[in-house]
Amino acid sequence: MKILEMIYHAIFRPCPFHQVTGYYCPGCGGTRSVIALLRGHIIQSFIYHPIVLYVVILTIYALCMKLLDIIKAKDTPRFVFHPKYVYIALFILLINFLIKNTTLYFGLDLLNL
Repeated sequence: MKILEMIYHAIFRPCPFHQVTGYYCPGCGGTRSVIALLRGHIIQSFIYHPIVLYVVILTIYALCMKLLDIIKAKDTPRFVFHPKYVYIALFILLINFLIKNTTLYFGLDLLNL
């Protein structure tokens, strides 16, 4: 197990923003979220970083709509990427940033539960 930990720490470097300020950047927890999701821990993945789950759900939805378009041979696509999806993602990032750092300020570290 020590070898896996050494490889993990060699590949995934700590966040410089977190090292300097002690607070989490908007991207902190993303890698942990992907790993938790791949292991099947959906709730833990959401707690680490909700944007990962949002992107996965949006991607699956878009792929399903594209597959239906191919099957039914439709000319107009069912899924069109709108700027609202980006605004939703930015809102999730902001809320995630605020919640993680507010709880960290009060002594609860959501990324190290």
